[in-house]
Amino acid sequence: MECMTTSLTRLQSIWSDIGIKGEKLQQRYGCLSDHVSTVLSEMIAKEEGHRKNIVSNIDHYRSSIRQMSVELGQRCTMEVLT
Repeated sequence: MECMTTSLTRLQSIWSDIGIKGEKLQQRYGCLSDHVSTVLSEMIAKEEGHRKNIVSNIDHYRSSIRQMSVELGQRCTMEVLT
């Protein structure tokens, strides 16, 4: 998070140096906020997809382990299968 603070400070300094004030400054902040929001939304969507895939894989492998246990006549005692 420190890099975000540093970057925002640099942007504020640049905007101040080139004389951006008032409504123009608010427009810049709005644009910045929109960009950050978009990037975060994209990251969240990707991570939710990863989580969904992981849960799906876990369910698949649990089912496979149960099936193999039955076929082998062995009792499955793995706690994660409960």
